[in-house]
Amino acid sequence: MSSRLTATALPLAGVLACLALACNTPPKSDADPKAKAGAKDGGDQAEGEAGDAKAEAGEAAEAEQKSPEIDRFVAWLPKDVLAASYDRLSERFDPDTVAVVFGVPPKAADLLDERKVLDESLEIVLSEEALAADWLADSSMAFTTPLSNTPYFLRSLNKAPAEVEPLLEGSGFTKHTGEETGADRDVWLPSGAFPWRIVLLDEHSVAFIPADIPGTGLEPLLSAQGQANSQIEDEMTKALGEDPGIRLVLLSGGPLISYDLHASIAQVQLVLRKSPDEGLAGQIVLAPTGDLSEAINELNERDHPEENAQVQALLKGVAFQPLEGMAVGQLVLSRDQLKHLRD
Repeated sequence: MSSRLTATALPLAGVLACLALACNTPPKSDADPKAKAGAKDGGDQAEGEAGDAKAEAGEAAEAEQKSPEIDRFVAWLPKDVLAASYDRLSERFDPDTVAVVFGVPPKAADLLDERKVLDESLEIVLSEEALAADWLADSSMAFTTPLSNTPYFLRSLNKAPAEVEPLLEGSGFTKHTGEETGADRDVWLPSGAFPWRIVLLDEHSVAFIPADIPGTGLEPLLSAQGQANSQIEDEMTKALGEDPGIRLVLLSGGPLISYDLHASIAQVQLVLRKSPDEGLAGQIVLAPTGDLSEAINELNERDHPEENAQVQALLKGVAFQPLEGMAVGQLVLSRDQLKHLRD
């Protein structure tokens, strides 16, 4: 049985600090440094400082804008979460390729894969008048509980709930009121094979609740309200609120089976962060249950012949090293290399 998600691996703040150092290392320049001497240096320096200040101001504004969403989502997280992810990627990548490149165990990678399933399912069940992009923000928080292998999803609303309800009704969803269900919220049930119920939690947030959970599935969300955050929730809120460069965080407890290791994995942490050239810097932290040196050797010898040559080159570039009893791998992908992660 999988264990509850705890902060037993590297503290998330430490992981993100290491990642920031990796992806903020300035790239080497092919230009001749002598060509940049003289008076131009002063102008370039002033322009660079102004650009840095503008970028910092933009990131601070973005952090201020995103923090309320993060706080809202974390407030709904139950205490028995097995895995959780926060995704604010500006473009969609193939989840299986991301998992292979960074060595994410399949069960933990399910959170990435199910986000793709959610997007594709919404395209099928929603009417042309109810396109998801019109009323749903793209960012999401996903988490699993012992009640279901299918994750919950939390998304932000781009429209008021009163405007969303007619869209759901027009797409074949049926509303069951709080009086009918005995719950605190109205629950929208699909007419077809859509694997989630939809609940408009408040003016800003919507929940996609696994359809196979008994009852309404609201109980874990409602029970989390008013409870103190766990350590891992505080770390996630702080890190994501302060660093708008972070695009994806995935945390999962174990034991997890890995195709790359003989030993199981006790905990996984994956972080993707925007790099200066609009690429991504990724860091994966794995806590193997067996011998660490043996695990690192296996990870650095990973072989996936079923993947194309470009993906194989990327996964070989993730060099794992020991850090505080964990196996830590890093990879910085240029903007051009991101095409190998797309569908």
